[in-house]
Amino acid sequence: MVNFNKIISGDTPVLVDFYTNTCDPRDMLTPVLSQVQENLGKRVEILQINLDKNKTIAETYDVQSTPTMLLFQNGQIKWRASSVLSNAEIVSAIITNID
Repeated sequence: MVNFNKIISGDTPVLVDFYTNTCDPRDMLTPVLSQVQENLGKRVEILQINLDKNKTIAETYDVQSTPTMLLFQNGQIKWRASSVLSNAEIVSAIITNID
């Protein structure tokens, strides 16, 4: 949790994708997140977290379904979505919600 808090506390926005190994949407979302990373480059960091192995983080941020994406900047949640979205939708949400 300490490393997670450090990662989300920086100026660089961090998009966190919470998933489980049994989450079929993960297979659809992973390539989309790769496209997001290609589009935004170093403007955003993308982190995927397995809920089964990180229950404390999931509880802290009230993640109850997968996939759930949270956008953090300076330790604050800037945006949240609990569905599979397109590259364009995610990129737009990131650009709209970061400082």
